[in-house]
Amino acid sequence: MDRYQKNLDLLKEHRTPLYDLYIKAVDQPERAYPCDEITVQTAKDGSPIFHICREGQSVRLNSPYRPVQEAERWASQFSGENILVNAMLFGLGNGMFAQALLHKLQKDAKLFLCEPNLDIFHTALQEMDLEELIRDKRVLLCLDDVNPEEFYALLRGNTHWTNLDTQIVCHHTGYEKLFPEAYRDFLVSVKKTSEMVKVNKDTQAHFAKKIVPNMIKNMAFLREGRMINDYLNIVPKDVPAIIVAAGPSLDKNIEELKRAKGKSFILAVDTAMRHLLKHGIMPDAMVTLDAGKPLSYMNIEEIREIPLFCVLESRHEILEYHTGIKIWFQGGTFLEKITKQYGKEFLPYQPGGSVATGAFAICAALEFERIVLVGQDLAYSGDVTHAGGKVSHVLNEKYGIKMIEGIDGEPIKSRHDWIIYLDWFEESIQSIQDKTEVIDATEGGAMIHGAEIMSLAEVIDRYCSREVDMTEILQGQSPMFTEEEYALVCEELRGYMEELHEMEQEAVKAAENCKEALELLKKNTGRKRLDKLQRKVLNTTTRISDYKVYDIVDICMSRISNQYLSGVFVVSDDSHQDEIDMYQSSEMIFRGIADTVLEVLPVFEEMVPRL
Repeated sequence: MDRYQKNLDLLKEHRTPLYDLYIKAVDQPERAYPCDEITVQTAKDGSPIFHICREGQSVRLNSPYRPVQEAERWASQFSGENILVNAMLFGLGNGMFAQALLHKLQKDAKLFLCEPNLDIFHTALQEMDLEELIRDKRVLLCLDDVNPEEFYALLRGNTHWTNLDTQIVCHHTGYEKLFPEAYRDFLVSVKKTSEMVKVNKDTQAHFAKKIVPNMIKNMAFLREGRMINDYLNIVPKDVPAIIVAAGPSLDKNIEELKRAKGKSFILAVDTAMRHLLKHGIMPDAMVTLDAGKPLSYMNIEEIREIPLFCVLESRHEILEYHTGIKIWFQGGTFLEKITKQYGKEFLPYQPGGSVATGAFAICAALEFERIVLVGQDLAYSGDVTHAGGKVSHVLNEKYGIKMIEGIDGEPIKSRHDWIIYLDWFEESIQSIQDKTEVIDATEGGAMIHGAEIMSLAEVIDRYCSREVDMTEILQGQSPMFTEEEYALVCEELRGYMEELHEMEQEAVKAAENCKEALELLKKNTGRKRLDKLQRKVLNTTTRISDYKVYDIVDICMSRISNQYLSGVFVVSDDSHQDEIDMYQSSEMIFRGIADTVLEVLPVFEEMVPRL
């Protein structure tokens, strides 16, 4: 069997989706970043090395003498001793650099390998033995010519604030010259991911004390809750989905929405509800996601029975006041573990960081052919932030003010959180552009690249052509659990009470073990006893993380984790001090777990009778 066929067989066995995409694309002429010529030369030591010509650049990717040693020297600049490392490498080349870096990484690391040109990958399959890279599950392989969105999506799904300090961002020698546009996009994806992770971390830490009680109390609504997946084949895709946000520009075209009623799917964010009702407009459904959203936005008698898209973390008081059907859009780790037991998996769409991004994700998940944005300014109008002339401030607002491109091409004032959401919209629009047209009918605010600009009046005249009762369609769906399934869910939720008691006892014991280990380390004695304590702590950590209710406790622990976990995965030259730091952090975390459980237990005790 020749080398190419062997690599193909390995790719088909271990990376079947990528293999299928590769087979379809390899003989097609289109390339995102085409090369003029790829030649394979032989180094002095007999190794194949690649020479690339592209747009006037002629670059030999490897040493002409000893390319393997060159790759090892290149990889030696990166620290591979750290724990849970994410290594992002731009450029595969002949695979030597990637293999050298992989050898430096620990078993719990991940190597995100981003190759901008399919012909280079094809040449590597023909000329090199790539078995190690293909087989190793730590390697996440992304090719711009076959799965261009995969890199950013994988990066977002595998990046956590605890591994931001240890991540490795690097490029194969020569690639930054050959593919400057793709390299820029690579770095932008890394930066956006890091920024989003930091924002989510700060948000979760800030709202942790609100999120967990909401999650527990909202379990009482699981009985009658619907799942967004159940509507995928029910909603009419050809009617426009109009997302109504509460930006200042909403005042310009809000009256036009009356003409769209009954001929579109009008989905309103919670902050826009009072303003819509003031103008006599009743949306087909509404969205609320935030744990701390003021009840005053939604405690309106007229809207209590409108279908409501929500998540388990949504403010409980809003869900309690609402009497209509509740549609779970995204389960989070906790709810998804429950639904998977009954063959129910949420659609792979994340709500982003705001209720407006969440509304967009809902419409994208339901696969509407056309999504229309209204009131999605992402910018100030003077000093006004919301429709009706309202002004709402955020933490550290004055430090994040920036001028960006407006929808009319002129500079407009925005702020840090809106800019992050703007990036999210643009990335999301790009990811669904093959099946969904996105129209920006905001008539003001920031330029959202990828969306077609059109007035709301024109949208309605052109696309709102047939009658449809979306509220009736949403209300007609059955609950996501059958009676038998729900009975089992209740039994499981009641069992969490016992889990919490056990977790508290385990955490207290583990904290005491950490304290004893610290005393021995400070005396620099008792290695045998230390090893025994370490095994105890590791075993307890595993048992605690295996509890089904742990995900809820973990969220509530955000502030403590932020304080004591940051940097704990960084390994220094002083192993003795590393061990002391680890046990000090671990002791505080275990004590935090015990205290958190005692806070959570009363909320569970209040919720269980309502199941």
